[in-house]
Amino acid sequence: MPGGTNTPFGLKANGNISNGVFICLDTSTSNAALQASTSAGRVVTIGISGMGAESPPIDGAGTYHATAGNPLNEWYAEGAECLLLVGAGGWNPQDKLKPDVNGAGVTTTSDHDYYGAVALEAASAGEYGHVVVGGGYISA
Repeated sequence: MPGGTNTPFGLKANGNISNGVFICLDTSTSNAALQASTSAGRVVTIGISGMGAESPPIDGAGTYHATAGNPLNEWYAEGAECLLLVGAGGWNPQDKLKPDVNGAGVTTTSDHDYYGAVALEAASAGEYGHVVVGGGYISA
């Protein structure tokens, strides 16, 4: 389905987006998404990109889920269960997750932090772990 699984509308990438990472809306243009990154400070995510490269697996083909200007073939919104790339430190079941500088999921317990998913299983850095997409705001 265009726009992906459990998504209200299709989005195009306004930058390269990897597999299984947090995405956020691009505020500079309509119906476009970026790979979420905390390098710009706190970020409100809208979902997680799907798995699989936009190009067939041939020599020289890219490995991004979507490249700039192309549609996100699949992305997961609020309430969906999916895979998320695990960032530094790994996570445990029920950990609240936010994006790191590369869009991977890292745990957060910080006051005034946004999170975009909750871990369903324990997972180690560098692998993909099962999560449920669901955002919130931590208030101590």
